[in-house]
Amino acid sequence: MAVEWNQEAFGRRLRAIRENLDYTMHAFGKEIGTSASRIKHWEEGKSAPSASWIVKISNKFGVSVEELLNGNDGKRTTSDKTDSIHP
Repeated sequence: MAVEWNQEAFGRRLRAIRENLDYTMHAFGKEIGTSASRIKHWEEGKSAPSASWIVKISNKFGVSVEELLNGNDGKRTTSDKTDSIHP
């Protein structure tokens, strides 16, 4: 099953994660080795992080890549299971 990238949705998820952890953009960026400006662009959907940045965020803050990209924890829903059985 292919996953469609939604840059704006990713940005909203990233911001929610950052705010839940009570980090400013500056502090969040510093934790993963980038600038607040880059974090802002990601959150606003103006640019997208590379796979390596997504992995860094996942590892540093204990959030799954699946959650970052798709907004869920990687568990398949009933409709996902049905889609894979009936193409």
